[in-house]
Amino acid sequence: MAFNFCYYENGLLRRSISEIDGNRFINRGKPLEEEAIHNEVSELIFDKIGTLLGQKFWDIDFESKAFRYNM
Repeated sequence: MAFNFCYYENGLLRRSISEIDGNRFINRGKPLEEEAIHNEVSELIFDKIGTLLGQKFWDIDFESKAFRYNM
């Protein structure tokens, strides 16, 4: 499995992780506090999605509507 995580604050890249089959080949920036809790990049990604949405990713109702905005 492959994961890529890029975290920005105020338009600046704060953290970047790329991982394939558990091997990190990109590991830039200062680790986020949540990384102490999550052992895998996938867990960190779902945690940050939950923070952004205001609810855990796994608690989202399958009937929920999503909106996409294009500028």
